[in-house]
Amino acid sequence: MAGVIITIPPSGDGYLYALNASTSTKLWSYNTGKDVFSSPAVANGVVYIGSLVHNVDALNASTGALLWSYTTGGAVGSSSYDKKVYALKAKTGALLWSYTTDSGMYSSPAVSNGVLYVGSLEGGVYAFGLK
Repeated sequence: MAGVIITIPPSGDGYLYALNASTSTKLWSYNTGKDVFSSPAVANGVVYIGSLVHNVDALNASTGALLWSYTTGGAVGSSSYDKKVYALKAKTGALLWSYTTDSGMYSSPAVSNGVLYVGSLEGGVYAFGLK
């Protein structure tokens, strides 16, 4: 996705925008249906975004077209407010596994050396092997 910036407006208007990095012109926008507080992740031509309507959406990075949507048990900000960590299949959105924590999570997950790390509201940090 060279030359494109994905950004979330601070106005909380429920849209995700793709902008040309050189000209800042809008390439496309996607209405999530409700405010968006999470940062998108972009990998292999796909944009992944969570929203307050309890969804994780996968969008074509070039066009903004919806590829798939997965409904969670709660709002998705940086992470999930329904006390669960979800692992979804990148191509289809099918649930691979989930894990219920003691409280919701506001931190963004991070992956390093095949391990997923996420902090939770009870002060814990969870680590999940991805291999």
